[in-house]
Amino acid sequence: ISVVQQRGARPALSPDGAQLWFDAVSDADAGRRQIHRMDRATGQVICWSCGDPGNNVHPSISPSGVSLVFHSDRHATWRRPDDTDLYLSAAQPTAKPDPGRRLSFTIGPDESPVFGPGPMMVTWSRRLAGRYEVVAASIRSGHGGLLLGTPGVLANGGAQWIAPVAWSPDGRTLLVARGNPFAPLALEAVDPTRFDRQLLSSEAALAGSFDGDGAWLHFATTRPLHWLGALPRSLG
Repeated sequence: ISVVQQRGARPALSPDGAQLWFDAVSDADAGRRQIHRMDRATGQVICWSCGDPGNNVHPSISPSGVSLVFHSDRHATWRRPDDTDLYLSAAQPTAKPDPGRRLSFTIGPDESPVFGPGPMMVTWSRRLAGRYEVVAASIRSGHGGLLLGTPGVLANGGAQWIAPVAWSPDGRTLLVARGNPFAPLALEAVDPTRFDRQLLSSEAALAGSFDGDGAWLHFATTRPLHWLGALPRSLG
């Protein structure tokens, strides 16, 4: 294991592997969590969202490397402290720090965004009418800006928190985590067309990924000597 950065959470590599995105506490922003970008060749770190309101966390990079999606609590209030929304920001290597454009406008948590399936779709976790679900929608242009299309439900959590973790490259398998977000989670592989579910671990963390051709998936677990990976073929 080589240490890339001594701080931060929710790492996301750009498609070319040149930049590492993560969120971390910013002393300059009174301890709020902000999106950062590190150039792996030079080690230079730029705070992408410093100076913007609220906590800005959970970056995910588009397959083209052009855009960044994250969630923020900048519109939360004391009455609704969990009111978070999705934001879209520029992410090209030549781009300057970008506060992002708001994509979601529902009251309540819209969080843990992941790009996919496809280059112009976003998958995220939301709570609607007291029920948690993982949904996906396309990013569209309209009314002089960007907005999300009608969300489609991919996985239901009911009263239990649920969030997307990663998409396979072919878009046929979605990793989701469910349970108490402050405790070990159940990690499942979901077929988004048939809604089949297979439990991979009941002691997982909110972290996982597929390799480039989708032959293997990898995830973090709280139990040692657990699976190193699983073949999607074994998931059906």
